[in-house]
Amino acid sequence: MSGISGAIIRTSATDKGKRLVSENKQRAHGAAAALAVVATVAGGIVLRARLAAEHVIYPYDAYYYLGGAKSLATNLTYSFRNLPQTRYQPGFPILTAPFTWILETARAGTLVAILAWGGVGVVTYLIGRRTGGRAVGVVAAALVTFNPISMKWASVPMAEPVFTLFLALEVLGLVLALQEGKPWLIAIAGLLAGYAMITRFEGAVFLLLLVVAAFWMLSDAGWKRTRQVLIPAAAALVLFALPILLWYLRNRGIETRELAYSDELTNNFDVNFHSAGERLSYYLWSGQKMRPVSLVAYAGMLAGLVRVKREVALMALWFGGMVAGHLLWYYTYERFLMGALPALAVAAAWISVAPIRRMSRTPRFALSIIGCGLLLAVVVFSVRVGVNFTHEHILGLNRDWGGETLVVVARQQRDLPGKSVSNRGAVFAFVAEQDTPYIFPVVADKDEIPHADPVARARYLKDLGVERVVLATRGRDPEVVLKEVRLDGAGLVLESTTTIDGPWEGTHQITAVYRIPA
Repeated sequence: MSGISGAIIRTSATDKGKRLVSENKQRAHGAAAALAVVATVAGGIVLRARLAAEHVIYPYDAYYYLGGAKSLATNLTYSFRNLPQTRYQPGFPILTAPFTWILETARAGTLVAILAWGGVGVVTYLIGRRTGGRAVGVVAAALVTFNPISMKWASVPMAEPVFTLFLALEVLGLVLALQEGKPWLIAIAGLLAGYAMITRFEGAVFLLLLVVAAFWMLSDAGWKRTRQVLIPAAAALVLFALPILLWYLRNRGIETRELAYSDELTNNFDVNFHSAGERLSYYLWSGQKMRPVSLVAYAGMLAGLVRVKREVALMALWFGGMVAGHLLWYYTYERFLMGALPALAVAAAWISVAPIRRMSRTPRFALSIIGCGLLLAVVVFSVRVGVNFTHEHILGLNRDWGGETLVVVARQQRDLPGKSVSNRGAVFAFVAEQDTPYIFPVVADKDEIPHADPVARARYLKDLGVERVVLATRGRDPEVVLKEVRLDGAGLVLESTTTIDGPWEGTHQITAVYRIPA
Protein backbone atom coordinates (compact mmCIF):
# COMPACT_ATOMS: atom_id res chain seq x y z
CA MET A 1 0.00 0.00 0.00
CA SER A 2 2.82 2.35 0.90
CA GLY A 3 4.47 1.55 -2.45
CA ILE A 4 1.34 2.61 -4.31
CA SER A 5 1.18 5.83 -2.28
CA GLY A 6 4.84 6.55 -3.03
CA ALA A 7 4.26 5.98 -6.74
CA ILE A 8 1.32 8.37 -6.69
CA ILE A 9 3.40 11.01 -4.89
CA ARG A 10 6.29 10.60 -7.35
CA THR A 11 3.89 10.84 -10.31
CA SER A 12 2.30 13.96 -8.84
CA ALA A 13 5.73 15.52 -8.27
CA THR A 14 6.75 14.66 -11.83
CA ASP A 15 3.58 16.23 -13.26
CA LYS A 16 4.12 19.34 -11.15
CA GLY A 17 7.69 19.60 -12.36
CA LYS A 18 6.58 19.29 -15.98
CA ARG A 19 4.00 22.00 -15.45
CA LEU A 20 6.62 24.31 -13.94
CA VAL A 21 8.97 23.67 -16.87
CA SER A 22 6.13 24.33 -19.31
CA GLU A 23 5.11 27.52 -17.52
CA ASN A 24 8.71 28.78 -17.43
CA LYS A 25 9.06 27.97 -21.11
CA GLN A 26 5.89 29.88 -21.91
CA ARG A 27 7.08 32.88 -19.89
CA ALA A 28 10.41 32.82 -21.71
CA HIS A 29 8.66 32.68 -25.08
CA GLY A 30 6.39 35.53 -24.03
CA ALA A 31 9.32 37.67 -22.89
CA ALA A 32 11.20 36.97 -26.13
CA ALA A 33 8.15 37.91 -28.21
CA ALA A 34 7.61 41.11 -26.21
CA LEU A 35 11.27 42.05 -26.60
CA ALA A 36 11.10 41.41 -30.35
CA VAL A 37 8.01 43.59 -30.73
CA VAL A 38 9.48 46.41 -28.64
CA ALA A 39 12.69 46.32 -30.68
CA THR A 40 10.71 46.28 -33.93
CA VAL A 41 8.45 49.17 -33.00
CA ALA A 42 11.34 51.21 -31.56
CA GLY A 43 13.35 50.63 -34.73
CA GLY A 44 10.42 51.79 -36.83
CA ILE A 45 10.01 54.94 -34.73
CA VAL A 46 13.70 55.84 -35.00
CA LEU A 47 13.74 55.21 -38.74
CA ARG A 48 10.66 57.34 -39.36
CA ALA A 49 12.00 60.12 -37.14
CA ARG A 50 15.15 60.27 -39.27
CA LEU A 51 13.11 60.34 -42.47
CA ALA A 52 10.81 63.00 -41.02
CA ALA A 53 13.80 65.23 -40.27
CA GLU A 54 14.63 65.29 -43.99
CA HIS A 55 11.27 66.81 -44.96
CA VAL A 56 11.30 70.50 -45.77
CA ILE A 57 7.72 70.66 -46.94
CA TYR A 58 4.72 68.37 -46.56
CA PRO A 59 1.89 67.15 -48.78
CA TYR A 60 -0.87 69.66 -49.44
CA ASP A 61 -3.37 67.96 -47.10
CA ALA A 62 -0.93 68.07 -44.18
CA TYR A 63 -1.16 71.85 -43.87
CA TYR A 64 -4.93 71.68 -43.47
CA TYR A 65 -4.58 69.07 -40.73
CA LEU A 66 -1.86 71.08 -38.99
CA GLY A 67 -3.75 74.34 -39.32
CA GLY A 68 -6.83 72.68 -37.84
CA ALA A 69 -4.78 71.32 -34.94
CA LYS A 70 -3.29 74.74 -34.24
CA SER A 71 -6.73 76.32 -34.34
CA LEU A 72 -8.11 73.73 -31.91
CA ALA A 73 -5.21 74.30 -29.53
CA THR A 74 -5.43 78.10 -29.55
CA ASN A 75 -9.14 78.89 -29.62
CA LEU A 76 -11.04 75.58 -29.72
CA THR A 77 -12.25 76.17 -33.28
CA TYR A 78 -11.54 73.96 -36.27
CA SER A 79 -10.43 76.40 -38.95
CA PHE A 80 -7.68 77.15 -41.45
CA ARG A 81 -6.94 80.43 -43.19
CA ASN A 82 -9.38 81.92 -40.68
CA LEU A 83 -12.22 79.95 -42.26
CA PRO A 84 -14.11 77.00 -40.71
CA GLN A 85 -12.66 73.67 -41.82
CA THR A 86 -15.17 71.16 -43.21
CA ARG A 87 -13.35 69.06 -45.81
CA TYR A 88 -10.53 67.50 -43.79
CA GLN A 89 -11.81 65.38 -40.92
CA PRO A 90 -10.75 66.23 -37.36
CA GLY A 91 -9.62 62.86 -35.96
CA PHE A 92 -5.91 63.46 -36.55
CA PRO A 93 -5.93 67.20 -35.62
CA ILE A 94 -7.76 66.46 -32.34
CA LEU A 95 -4.91 64.20 -31.21
CA THR A 96 -2.27 66.61 -32.52
CA ALA A 97 -3.65 69.73 -30.82
CA PRO A 98 -2.40 68.99 -27.25
CA PHE A 99 1.14 68.40 -28.51
CA THR A 100 1.22 71.87 -30.09
CA TRP A 101 1.38 73.36 -26.59
CA ILE A 102 4.92 72.00 -26.20
CA LEU A 103 6.11 71.51 -29.80
CA GLU A 104 6.07 73.45 -33.05
CA THR A 105 2.89 72.42 -34.87
CA ALA A 106 4.47 70.56 -37.78
CA ARG A 107 6.70 68.60 -35.40
CA ALA A 108 3.72 67.83 -33.17
CA GLY A 109 1.78 66.42 -36.11
CA THR A 110 4.75 64.39 -37.28
CA LEU A 111 5.29 62.99 -33.79
CA VAL A 112 1.65 61.90 -33.55
CA ALA A 113 1.88 60.18 -36.95
CA ILE A 114 5.09 58.35 -36.02
CA LEU A 115 3.83 57.23 -32.62
CA ALA A 116 0.48 56.18 -34.09
CA TRP A 117 2.22 53.85 -36.52
CA GLY A 118 4.23 52.46 -33.62
CA GLY A 119 0.88 51.71 -32.02
CA VAL A 120 -0.22 50.03 -35.24
CA GLY A 121 2.77 47.68 -34.91
CA VAL A 122 1.75 46.72 -31.36
CA VAL A 123 -1.92 46.19 -32.22
CA THR A 124 -0.97 44.16 -35.31
CA TYR A 125 1.11 41.93 -33.04
CA LEU A 126 -1.90 41.43 -30.75
CA ILE A 127 -4.17 40.57 -33.68
CA GLY A 128 -1.55 38.18 -35.06
CA ARG A 129 -1.07 36.55 -31.68
CA ARG A 130 -4.80 35.97 -31.39
CA THR A 131 -4.85 34.61 -34.93
CA GLY A 132 -2.01 32.10 -34.75
CA GLY A 133 0.21 32.61 -31.72
CA ARG A 134 3.14 34.79 -30.71
CA ALA A 135 5.27 33.96 -33.75
CA VAL A 136 2.52 35.09 -36.10
CA GLY A 137 2.19 38.30 -34.11
CA VAL A 138 5.92 39.07 -34.20
CA VAL A 139 6.17 38.45 -37.95
CA ALA A 140 3.06 40.54 -38.62
CA ALA A 141 4.40 43.41 -36.49
CA ALA A 142 7.68 43.40 -38.42
CA LEU A 143 5.94 43.34 -41.80
CA VAL A 144 3.60 46.22 -41.01
CA THR A 145 6.25 48.33 -39.25
CA PHE A 146 8.70 48.27 -42.14
CA ASN A 147 6.28 48.26 -45.05
CA PRO A 148 7.62 50.84 -47.55
CA ILE A 149 4.23 52.52 -47.95
CA SER A 150 3.99 53.05 -44.20
CA MET A 151 7.55 54.40 -44.08
CA LYS A 152 6.62 57.08 -46.61
CA TRP A 153 3.27 58.12 -45.17
CA ALA A 154 3.95 57.73 -41.45
CA SER A 155 6.92 60.11 -41.57
CA VAL A 156 4.77 63.12 -42.49
CA PRO A 157 1.88 64.73 -40.56
CA MET A 158 -0.97 62.95 -42.34
CA ALA A 159 -4.12 61.27 -41.00
CA GLU A 160 -3.50 57.71 -42.24
CA PRO A 161 -1.43 56.46 -39.26
CA VAL A 162 -4.05 57.57 -36.72
CA PHE A 163 -6.84 56.17 -38.89
CA THR A 164 -5.08 52.82 -39.23
CA LEU A 165 -4.45 52.64 -35.47
CA PHE A 166 -8.13 53.03 -34.62
CA LEU A 167 -9.16 50.70 -37.44
CA ALA A 168 -6.76 48.03 -36.14
CA LEU A 169 -8.04 48.53 -32.58
CA GLU A 170 -11.64 48.00 -33.69
CA VAL A 171 -10.66 44.78 -35.51
CA LEU A 172 -8.83 43.59 -32.39
CA GLY A 173 -12.02 44.24 -30.44
CA LEU A 174 -14.02 42.11 -32.89
CA VAL A 175 -11.46 39.29 -32.72
CA LEU A 176 -11.56 39.32 -28.91
CA ALA A 177 -15.36 39.35 -28.95
CA LEU A 178 -15.39 36.26 -31.18
CA GLN A 179 -12.76 34.34 -29.25
CA GLU A 180 -13.86 35.24 -25.73
CA GLY A 181 -17.59 35.06 -26.43
CA LYS A 182 -18.08 38.58 -25.05
CA PRO A 183 -20.49 40.48 -27.31
CA TRP A 184 -20.09 43.72 -25.32
CA LEU A 185 -16.63 44.09 -26.88
CA ILE A 186 -18.43 44.74 -30.17
CA ALA A 187 -19.79 47.96 -28.69
CA ILE A 188 -16.28 49.15 -27.82
CA ALA A 189 -15.20 48.28 -31.36
CA GLY A 190 -18.06 50.45 -32.62
CA LEU A 191 -16.83 53.47 -30.67
CA LEU A 192 -13.29 53.01 -31.99
CA ALA A 193 -14.70 52.66 -35.50
CA GLY A 194 -16.60 55.92 -35.08
CA TYR A 195 -13.38 57.75 -34.32
CA ALA A 196 -11.72 56.07 -37.30
CA MET A 197 -14.61 57.31 -39.44
CA ILE A 198 -14.06 60.95 -38.47
CA THR A 199 -10.39 60.48 -39.33
CA ARG A 200 -10.92 58.98 -42.79
CA PHE A 201 -14.10 57.91 -44.56
CA GLU A 202 -12.73 54.42 -45.28
CA GLY A 203 -13.72 53.69 -41.68
CA ALA A 204 -17.09 52.65 -43.13
CA VAL A 205 -15.54 49.20 -43.69
CA PHE A 206 -16.48 48.56 -40.04
CA LEU A 207 -20.10 48.01 -41.09
CA LEU A 208 -19.07 45.00 -43.19
CA LEU A 209 -16.91 43.58 -40.40
CA LEU A 210 -19.63 44.13 -37.80
CA VAL A 211 -22.27 42.25 -39.81
CA VAL A 212 -19.98 39.25 -40.34
CA ALA A 213 -18.75 39.18 -36.72
CA ALA A 214 -22.31 39.45 -35.37
CA PHE A 215 -23.43 36.59 -37.64
CA TRP A 216 -20.62 34.37 -36.35
CA MET A 217 -21.43 35.24 -32.75
CA LEU A 218 -25.09 34.46 -33.32
CA SER A 219 -24.23 31.08 -34.79
CA ASP A 220 -22.03 30.35 -31.76
CA ALA A 221 -24.50 31.55 -29.14
CA GLY A 222 -27.51 29.94 -30.76
CA TRP A 223 -30.30 31.78 -32.49
CA LYS A 224 -32.45 31.57 -29.36
CA ARG A 225 -30.01 33.90 -27.59
CA THR A 226 -30.05 36.61 -30.23
CA ARG A 227 -30.58 39.43 -27.72
CA GLN A 228 -27.15 38.78 -26.18
CA VAL A 229 -25.58 39.61 -29.54
CA LEU A 230 -28.01 42.01 -31.20
CA ILE A 231 -28.12 44.49 -28.30
CA PRO A 232 -24.30 45.00 -28.26
CA ALA A 233 -24.36 45.12 -32.08
CA ALA A 234 -27.02 47.84 -31.99
CA ALA A 235 -24.99 49.70 -29.36
CA ALA A 236 -21.96 49.42 -31.66
CA LEU A 237 -23.92 51.05 -34.48
CA VAL A 238 -25.03 53.89 -32.19
CA LEU A 239 -21.50 54.49 -30.90
CA PHE A 240 -20.16 54.27 -34.46
CA ALA A 241 -22.66 56.86 -35.66
CA LEU A 242 -22.22 59.27 -32.72
CA PRO A 243 -18.90 60.92 -33.76
CA ILE A 244 -20.12 61.09 -37.35
CA LEU A 245 -23.35 62.77 -36.24
CA LEU A 246 -21.45 65.33 -34.15
CA TRP A 247 -19.19 66.10 -37.13
CA TYR A 248 -22.25 66.47 -39.40
CA LEU A 249 -24.08 68.76 -36.97
CA ARG A 250 -20.99 70.90 -36.57
CA ASN A 251 -20.66 71.33 -40.36
CA ARG A 252 -24.35 71.93 -40.97
CA GLY A 253 -25.00 75.45 -42.18
CA ILE A 254 -21.32 76.36 -42.56
CA GLU A 255 -20.61 77.98 -45.90
CA THR A 256 -17.16 77.17 -47.21
CA ARG A 257 -15.25 77.42 -50.47
CA GLU A 258 -13.81 73.96 -49.92
CA LEU A 259 -15.08 71.20 -52.20
CA ALA A 260 -16.76 68.42 -50.25
CA TYR A 261 -15.55 64.87 -50.90
CA SER A 262 -19.06 63.89 -52.01
CA ASP A 263 -19.09 66.69 -54.59
CA GLU A 264 -15.58 65.79 -55.72
CA LEU A 265 -16.63 62.18 -56.27
CA THR A 266 -19.82 63.23 -58.08
CA ASN A 267 -17.91 65.59 -60.37
CA ASN A 268 -15.35 62.91 -61.25
CA PHE A 269 -17.41 59.73 -61.01
CA ASP A 270 -16.23 57.24 -63.60
CA VAL A 271 -16.78 53.57 -62.80
CA ASN A 272 -16.91 50.95 -65.54
CA PHE A 273 -15.33 47.56 -66.11
CA HIS A 274 -12.18 49.12 -67.54
CA SER A 275 -11.60 51.73 -64.83
CA ALA A 276 -12.55 49.33 -62.04
CA GLY A 277 -10.19 46.71 -63.47
CA GLU A 278 -7.31 49.17 -63.63
CA ARG A 279 -7.91 50.30 -60.05
CA LEU A 280 -8.20 46.73 -58.82
CA SER A 281 -4.94 45.82 -60.57
CA TYR A 282 -3.26 48.80 -58.94
CA TYR A 283 -4.35 48.02 -55.39
CA LEU A 284 -3.69 44.30 -55.68
CA TRP A 285 -0.39 44.48 -57.54
CA SER A 286 1.23 47.56 -59.08
CA GLY A 287 0.55 49.79 -56.07
CA GLN A 288 2.08 47.27 -53.67
CA LYS A 289 5.73 47.92 -52.83
CA MET A 290 6.48 44.43 -51.42
CA ARG A 291 4.71 42.27 -53.98
CA PRO A 292 6.09 38.87 -52.88
CA VAL A 293 4.78 39.52 -49.36
CA SER A 294 1.45 40.62 -50.83
CA LEU A 295 1.18 37.37 -52.80
CA VAL A 296 1.79 35.38 -49.61
CA ALA A 297 -0.88 37.49 -47.87
CA TYR A 298 -3.41 36.79 -50.63
CA ALA A 299 -2.71 33.07 -50.28
CA GLY A 300 -3.29 33.37 -46.54
CA MET A 301 -6.57 35.23 -47.02
CA LEU A 302 -7.80 32.65 -49.52
CA ALA A 303 -6.88 29.81 -47.16
CA GLY A 304 -8.59 31.58 -44.29
CA LEU A 305 -11.80 31.99 -46.29
CA VAL A 306 -11.78 28.39 -47.54
CA ARG A 307 -11.06 26.92 -44.11
CA VAL A 308 -13.32 29.47 -42.41
CA LYS A 309 -10.49 30.53 -40.12
CA ARG A 310 -12.47 33.43 -38.76
CA GLU A 311 -9.62 35.70 -37.74
CA VAL A 312 -7.94 35.40 -41.15
CA ALA A 313 -11.29 35.71 -42.92
CA LEU A 314 -11.73 39.03 -41.09
CA MET A 315 -8.37 40.13 -42.52
CA ALA A 316 -9.62 39.24 -46.01
CA LEU A 317 -12.83 41.21 -45.48
CA TRP A 318 -10.88 44.12 -44.01
CA PHE A 319 -8.52 44.31 -46.99
CA GLY A 320 -11.23 43.53 -49.54
CA GLY A 321 -13.59 46.12 -48.12
CA MET A 322 -10.93 48.83 -48.28
CA VAL A 323 -10.02 47.98 -51.88
CA ALA A 324 -13.66 47.70 -52.98
CA GLY A 325 -14.42 51.15 -51.60
CA HIS A 326 -11.58 52.71 -53.55
CA LEU A 327 -12.75 51.18 -56.81
CA LEU A 328 -15.34 53.98 -56.74
CA TRP A 329 -12.78 56.77 -56.28
CA TYR A 330 -11.59 58.39 -59.47
CA TYR A 331 -7.83 58.08 -58.94
CA THR A 332 -5.50 55.56 -57.34
CA TYR A 333 -2.87 56.23 -54.72
CA GLU A 334 -0.73 53.86 -52.66
CA ARG A 335 -1.56 56.02 -49.64
CA PHE A 336 -5.08 54.59 -49.72
CA LEU A 337 -3.62 51.16 -48.88
CA MET A 338 -2.31 52.33 -45.49
CA GLY A 339 -5.45 51.34 -43.61
CA ALA A 340 -5.28 47.76 -44.96
CA LEU A 341 -1.58 47.06 -44.31
CA PRO A 342 -2.16 45.31 -40.94
CA ALA A 343 -4.59 42.90 -42.63
CA LEU A 344 -1.97 42.02 -45.25
CA ALA A 345 0.70 41.57 -42.57
CA VAL A 346 -1.39 39.25 -40.37
CA ALA A 347 -2.52 37.11 -43.32
CA ALA A 348 1.04 36.77 -44.65
CA ALA A 349 2.39 35.93 -41.19
CA TRP A 350 -0.32 33.34 -40.49
CA ILE A 351 0.10 31.37 -43.73
CA SER A 352 3.90 31.45 -43.30
CA VAL A 353 4.08 30.39 -39.66
CA ALA A 354 1.04 28.13 -39.16
CA PRO A 355 2.37 25.14 -41.18
CA ILE A 356 5.66 25.18 -39.25
CA ARG A 357 3.86 24.96 -35.89
CA ARG A 358 2.25 21.66 -36.88
CA MET A 359 5.58 19.95 -37.60
CA SER A 360 7.56 17.75 -35.25
CA ARG A 361 10.26 19.31 -33.10
CA THR A 362 13.39 18.83 -35.26
CA PRO A 363 12.10 20.12 -38.61
CA ARG A 364 10.16 22.85 -36.79
CA PHE A 365 13.36 24.13 -35.17
CA ALA A 366 15.29 24.06 -38.45
CA LEU A 367 12.54 25.82 -40.39
CA SER A 368 12.16 28.38 -37.60
CA ILE A 369 15.84 29.32 -37.96
CA ILE A 370 15.46 29.57 -41.73
CA GLY A 371 12.28 31.60 -41.28
CA CYS A 372 14.01 34.07 -38.94
CA GLY A 373 16.74 34.59 -41.51
CA LEU A 374 14.19 35.06 -44.27
CA LEU A 375 12.21 37.56 -42.18
CA LEU A 376 15.38 39.54 -41.49
CA ALA A 377 16.16 39.61 -45.21
CA VAL A 378 12.62 40.78 -45.99
CA VAL A 379 12.85 43.54 -43.38
CA VAL A 380 16.24 44.75 -44.64
CA PHE A 381 15.02 44.78 -48.24
CA SER A 382 11.78 46.48 -47.22
CA VAL A 383 13.67 49.20 -45.35
CA ARG A 384 15.87 49.81 -48.38
CA VAL A 385 12.84 50.09 -50.66
CA GLY A 386 11.03 52.28 -48.14
CA VAL A 387 13.93 54.71 -47.68
CA ASN A 388 14.32 55.14 -51.45
CA PHE A 389 10.56 55.48 -51.84
CA THR A 390 10.44 58.17 -49.15
CA HIS A 391 13.40 60.05 -50.61
CA GLU A 392 11.63 60.13 -53.98
CA HIS A 393 8.62 61.58 -52.19
CA ILE A 394 10.73 64.25 -50.50
CA LEU A 395 12.32 65.20 -53.83
CA GLY A 396 8.91 65.39 -55.49
CA LEU A 397 7.53 67.61 -52.72
CA ASN A 398 10.54 69.89 -52.91
CA ARG A 399 10.29 70.36 -56.65
CA ASP A 400 6.54 70.32 -57.08
CA TRP A 401 5.25 72.06 -53.97
CA GLY A 402 7.98 74.58 -53.28
CA GLY A 403 10.14 72.77 -50.75
CA GLU A 404 13.19 73.53 -52.86
CA THR A 405 12.27 77.17 -52.43
CA LEU A 406 12.68 76.89 -48.69
CA VAL A 407 15.88 74.89 -49.09
CA VAL A 408 17.39 77.66 -51.22
CA VAL A 409 16.52 80.32 -48.68
CA ALA A 410 17.67 78.23 -45.72
CA ARG A 411 21.03 77.65 -47.38
CA GLN A 412 21.38 81.31 -48.25
CA GLN A 413 20.63 82.45 -44.70
CA ARG A 414 22.44 79.64 -42.88
CA ASP A 415 25.27 81.87 -41.66
CA LEU A 416 23.11 84.82 -40.66
CA PRO A 417 21.95 84.53 -37.00
CA GLY A 418 18.23 84.97 -36.57
CA LYS A 419 17.50 84.83 -40.28
CA SER A 420 16.75 81.13 -40.67
CA VAL A 421 13.52 80.57 -42.55
CA SER A 422 13.02 76.82 -42.24
CA ASN A 423 10.88 75.67 -39.32
CA ARG A 424 11.97 78.39 -36.91
CA GLY A 425 11.46 81.56 -38.92
CA ALA A 426 8.93 82.90 -41.39
CA VAL A 427 9.01 83.35 -45.13
CA PHE A 428 6.33 84.36 -47.58
CA ALA A 429 6.49 81.81 -50.39
CA PHE A 430 4.47 81.62 -53.56
CA VAL A 431 4.51 78.55 -55.81
CA ALA A 432 3.06 79.35 -59.22
CA GLU A 433 0.00 77.29 -60.24
CA GLN A 434 -1.17 76.93 -56.65
CA ASP A 435 -4.25 78.78 -55.47
CA THR A 436 -2.80 80.38 -52.38
CA PRO A 437 0.57 81.85 -51.40
CA TYR A 438 1.83 80.70 -48.01
CA ILE A 439 3.63 82.13 -45.06
CA PHE A 440 5.79 79.28 -43.81
CA PRO A 441 5.10 77.67 -41.46
CA VAL A 442 1.58 77.92 -42.85
CA VAL A 443 -0.03 76.47 -39.73
CA ALA A 444 -0.09 79.93 -38.16
CA ASP A 445 -3.41 80.62 -39.95
CA LYS A 446 -1.99 83.88 -41.36
CA ASP A 447 -1.32 83.19 -45.02
CA GLU A 448 -4.16 85.46 -46.17
CA ILE A 449 -2.90 89.06 -46.48
CA PRO A 450 -5.80 91.43 -45.69
CA HIS A 451 -4.56 94.30 -47.88
CA ALA A 452 -4.68 95.18 -51.57
CA ASP A 453 -2.03 97.91 -51.66
CA PRO A 454 1.47 96.45 -52.31
CA VAL A 455 3.16 98.68 -49.71
CA ALA A 456 0.58 97.78 -47.06
CA ARG A 457 0.96 94.10 -47.94
CA ALA A 458 4.74 94.29 -47.54
CA ARG A 459 4.37 96.12 -44.21
CA TYR A 460 1.91 93.46 -43.00
CA LEU A 461 4.42 90.72 -43.81
CA LYS A 462 7.19 92.65 -42.07
CA ASP A 463 5.07 93.00 -38.94
CA LEU A 464 4.62 89.21 -38.92
CA GLY A 465 8.39 88.77 -38.83
CA VAL A 466 8.78 87.88 -42.50
CA GLU A 467 12.23 88.86 -43.77
CA ARG A 468 12.14 87.33 -47.24
CA VAL A 469 9.65 86.84 -50.04
CA VAL A 470 10.39 83.72 -52.06
CA LEU A 471 8.79 83.00 -55.42
CA ALA A 472 8.87 79.59 -57.09
CA THR A 473 7.85 80.65 -60.59
CA ARG A 474 7.69 77.46 -62.70
CA GLY A 475 10.19 79.01 -65.09
CA ARG A 476 8.37 82.33 -65.48
CA ASP A 477 9.79 85.84 -65.02
CA PRO A 478 9.93 86.54 -61.25
CA GLU A 479 8.75 90.13 -61.78
CA VAL A 480 5.57 88.85 -63.43
CA VAL A 481 4.92 86.54 -60.51
CA LEU A 482 5.69 89.32 -58.01
CA LYS A 483 2.91 91.32 -59.65
CA GLU A 484 0.54 88.35 -59.36
CA VAL A 485 0.94 88.32 -55.58
CA ARG A 486 0.50 92.11 -55.55
CA LEU A 487 3.90 92.99 -54.12
CA ASP A 488 5.26 94.89 -57.11
CA GLY A 489 6.06 98.49 -56.31
CA ALA A 490 6.61 97.75 -52.62
CA GLY A 491 10.36 98.32 -52.84
CA LEU A 492 11.37 94.66 -52.46
CA VAL A 493 15.04 94.03 -53.19
CA LEU A 494 15.96 91.05 -55.39
CA GLU A 495 18.75 89.14 -53.63
CA SER A 496 19.15 86.03 -55.76
CA THR A 497 17.65 83.76 -58.36
CA THR A 498 18.25 80.02 -58.55
CA THR A 499 17.27 77.69 -61.39
CA ILE A 500 16.63 74.02 -60.66
CA ASP A 501 15.09 71.11 -62.54
CA GLY A 502 11.31 71.14 -62.53
CA PRO A 503 9.06 68.34 -61.34
CA TRP A 504 8.68 66.96 -64.86
CA GLU A 505 11.27 66.18 -67.50
CA GLY A 506 12.20 69.18 -69.63
CA THR A 507 10.86 71.73 -67.13
CA HIS A 508 12.70 74.04 -64.78
CA GLN A 509 11.91 76.06 -61.70
CA ILE A 510 13.16 79.58 -61.05
CA THR A 511 13.35 80.51 -57.39
CA ALA A 512 13.66 84.23 -56.72
CA VAL A 513 14.45 85.62 -53.26
CA TYR A 514 13.42 89.18 -52.39
CA ARG A 515 14.24 91.04 -49.18
CA ILE A 516 11.59 93.25 -47.58
CA PRO A 517 13.23 96.59 -46.76
CA ALA A 518 13.10 97.98 -43.26
